[in-house]
Amino acid sequence: MINIKSRKFLLISGLAVLSVISVVYLLSVTKKSSPSPTSNIPIPKITSPVEREVVIKSELKESDVSIPSSVPIYRLSSDPLSPTQIALVAARLGFNTQPTVLTDANYGDVYFWYSSEMSLRIIPTDYLFDYGVNLDPLPANSYPSDESLVDAARQFLEKNILPADTSVQLSSLTFINPTTEGFETAPKDDSSLADIKFLEKVNNLTVVNDTVEIGTINVRIARNLTVISVYADIVPSLDKQQDVPLKMFVNLVDSVSSAKLQSLNEGNVDIFTTPSSNIEKIVVNEASLAYYKVSSKQSNLLQPIFVLKGQAYLKNGQVVSALLHLPAAKE
Repeated sequence: MINIKSRKFLLISGLAVLSVISVVYLLSVTKKSSPSPTSNIPIPKITSPVEREVVIKSELKESDVSIPSSVPIYRLSSDPLSPTQIALVAARLGFNTQPTVLTDANYGDVYFWYSSEMSLRIIPTDYLFDYGVNLDPLPANSYPSDESLVDAARQFLEKNILPADTSVQLSSLTFINPTTEGFETAPKDDSSLADIKFLEKVNNLTVVNDTVEIGTINVRIARNLTVISVYADIVPSLDKQQDVPLKMFVNLVDSVSSAKLQSLNEGNVDIFTTPSSNIEKIVVNEASLAYYKVSSKQSNLLQPIFVLKGQAYLKNGQVVSALLHLPAAKE
């Protein structure tokens, strides 16, 4: 016969077992339903002027590619440039009149200044500055040193446009001549302008955008060190979000075929008029990590991507440089 104490013991034991089972079940359900670290982070939508896919192969070497396990993503400030900030930049650049303000469907209010000598466009929501002067004819005196050209461009940016805490690094220095269709590269001694590209840095990574042939910060400067034009797509104040895990090297290699082509021959081959059928293949042999910035209407996040470089083999026999973008977050 089971006495009352025994019955109580069995009842308590049974409840304890049920409690343990319930806790284990709840923990297992919670574990299964927990979102992955990147499940709530949208993959950056990288586009390419080349509509159809091209054959992309990897010749990357793991010893040449440094990939941390994770990096933070950043949320861009939603506050546009203030009227005071806009007026200050305009005054520094020599514009003291009231701007023309037009409303754009993508960017909101856009500020314009025009004169016979120079022009300025500012997009407050995207922290974008587009400045140019009419210097005709261009100076024909000798160029100073490359270092002097880069220093003059950097000083102009820091004095007139960039916020005080902005960190930039030199990306490239080439020499160009104006043409009826834009600009073309030329040897230094035969050129009219130096074309200097800078990249902004966040968390020791450069910031890139989808206008790779212009760069995020582009300065064109004449032989006498007169700045002819500036295009600056700068990063507003940032709010650090969570860390996201990155693709390991093997994941990078496996996903290279889905990279998006951005530029051919450093912009000297018109990618917009080059059909993918004219590209036999692209071989990637360099990869670096960067942050990707797009229009504020598309995304308010700075997210990691791989900047891939290599060679494009064209059907006409040419072999030219190629630059591609690929999301870096682990999926």
